[in-house]
Amino acid sequence: VKVKDKNLFFKIVRFSFNMRRKTLWNALKSLKMSKTDMELAFEKSNIDPKRRGETLSIKEFGKLSDCIYELL
Repeated sequence: VKVKDKNLFFKIVRFSFNMRRKTLWNALKSLKMSKTDMELAFEKSNIDPKRRGETLSIKEFGKLSDCIYELL
């Protein structure tokens, strides 16, 4: 998967799997993004923030990572 920022991509994957029992929304709070930006990133990537990290494909992680990168 090609992503705009490899470090951010791996950080998102790491956060998602460090807290497997948490939703993506809660697991990615560690990124310190505003609530509005976080909502926009999930909306743009077309990923439900209530999903858990292990349910995402690598392509979905890449799409979410790129959307978050654009908002940071």
